[in-house]
Amino acid sequence: FYTGDCYIILYTYNTSGRESNIIYFWQGTKSSTDERGASAIYAQRLDDNELNGSATQIRVVQGREPEHFLRIFQGKMIILLGGINNEEPDASIRIFQVRGTKDFNTMAIQVIPRAASLNSNDAFIIESETHVYLWYGKGASSQERKVSKNLLSYLCPDRHKSEIVEINEGEELSNFWELLGGKEAYATGKRLEKEQDMPPRLFQCSNSSGRFNAEEIIDFTQEDLIEDDVMILDTIDEVYVWIGNAANAIERKESLQTAMEYIKSDPTGRNPDNTVILQVKQGLEPPSFTGYFMAWDTNKWSHGKTYEDLKRELGQENVEATSVQQELANFDKKYPFLELVQKIPPIGVDPSCKEMYLTDDEFLKVFKMSFNQYSTMKLWKQLELKKKVGLF
Repeated sequence: FYTGDCYIILYTYNTSGRESNIIYFWQGTKSSTDERGASAIYAQRLDDNELNGSATQIRVVQGREPEHFLRIFQGKMIILLGGINNEEPDASIRIFQVRGTKDFNTMAIQVIPRAASLNSNDAFIIESETHVYLWYGKGASSQERKVSKNLLSYLCPDRHKSEIVEINEGEELSNFWELLGGKEAYATGKRLEKEQDMPPRLFQCSNSSGRFNAEEIIDFTQEDLIEDDVMILDTIDEVYVWIGNAANAIERKESLQTAMEYIKSDPTGRNPDNTVILQVKQGLEPPSFTGYFMAWDTNKWSHGKTYEDLKRELGQENVEATSVQQELANFDKKYPFLELVQKIPPIGVDPSCKEMYLTDDEFLKVFKMSFNQYSTMKLWKQLELKKKVGLF
């Protein structure tokens, strides 16, 4: 499969001597809207013209493959970068991230060819002109190691055994890092360096329904991070509040408070004193956050730049995750309107929601309405008002 394409798969099976059919239409994360629409249309045509409308049609989104779909491939599903209308630049190596818990649900996904793509929790296949490396992260499961070896006959069918090199994390030689363009920071840490006994949890926080809600997302991927909302990622050792670029001010503050209440009510004994609770912004995610998402795509929001690239370019203080406790304290601070309209706002003020730092009286004076009235407006109307008064 290619991330930039869509595919139609006809699966035929027998039950009680009767033939049945499932038509899957698989949609890559980088496929176009037209391609996704066409895949649904062609699936329907196949059903109508060849199967008399008797098939079950199932849409499958990359990263959301159901168990019955994965069982077809028995641990040999491979997803490559690029596609017919989505070409990838040539590179001297290919890197595949392997993740799964059983024979049937393990797959390999091609990732950006650099050291920053590695993850201590997974196994990787790295193919160069002369060798194929099997790199095992400290937290890679025995199943991921096994499937990595099995996949070699499909990914690199012409390789001789003498060309295959197995490397455990921490035992790399200098030529290995040179092959990847140099050693870089990648997703690692105490929890990623061991097999996951307690899976991470992701919650979507939104007030689009008129009231603030937090809803858990199961088997999440990077695609589940919604730019209009705020997400809470619980990795057990750390809790992250991810701020989407288009999230409104109410969602931002409510999510910070929700993260604090979430930890305080934890029956396992976690609390704000013994658990790190951090805020991260869309496009500025650290490896300790991205490591919990399979095949994280830096091209999606960070223009292909790694976290270290962004720190060098924008400055460490503008990129690093910040304490949720401090962010909440900042929200409670109030500043005069004349200070907030300055090109450089006061330290601690989030430039995307300066209106949150006005006192109630001054907010009413500036916006000609109360903050409660303002918070019920559509986002585009809020943006227009902020532009009009100089707080955008």
